[in-house]
Amino acid sequence: ISNALGTVGTVYLTIPAKNTGVGKMTLSIQNRTMEYQAITNEEESIATGARVEVCNIVDVNTIEVKPERA
Repeated sequence: ISNALGTVGTVYLTIPAKNTGVGKMTLSIQNRTMEYQAITNEEESIATGARVEVCNIVDVNTIEVKPERA
């Protein structure tokens, strides 16, 4: 999971705003598609299908994400 930091993935299950709940996302790490629980500190929830960037590793199953910046 440490290789996930800085990578971009796709929200699979809506991620609630301000760390109020857990969503899910998928991303490709070392040629494998992985699914992780995801939280965000953003003001708004992040909808299913949105592209997000991993900004922190919370634990072995959970990552913190932010919307991908264009």
